[in-house]
Amino acid sequence: MLNLQLPLPMVATYATPSTLRRWLAMAESEVEGDREATQIVNHLVRRLERHWVASSALPAQIVHGDIKLSNVGLQPAGSPLFLDFGFAACRTRVHELAYALAFMVIAQ
Repeated sequence: MLNLQLPLPMVATYATPSTLRRWLAMAESEVEGDREATQIVNHLVRRLERHWVASSALPAQIVHGDIKLSNVGLQPAGSPLFLDFGFAACRTRVHELAYALAFMVIAQ
């Protein structure tokens, strides 16, 4: 295992569980007065809390943080070549999958 200190990324594409909970509370206050939006947010909050796993219970490692086609290439031998490590940090491994999925849905 590598023992090196990574700088914090310039732009965070990851939020701690406590930050996510604060954002949920803000989302709830933003939709106050809109019955349908309130029901949706409350449903999502309840679902998230039922399935919540503390980040300390998840495996962590250095993750790229910005996996997308423009940051992956092929070496002449055919093995992958990863580029642009500006978002790399020690995070839970599920972060890499979550970011890639969000990028595919939102950015594409």
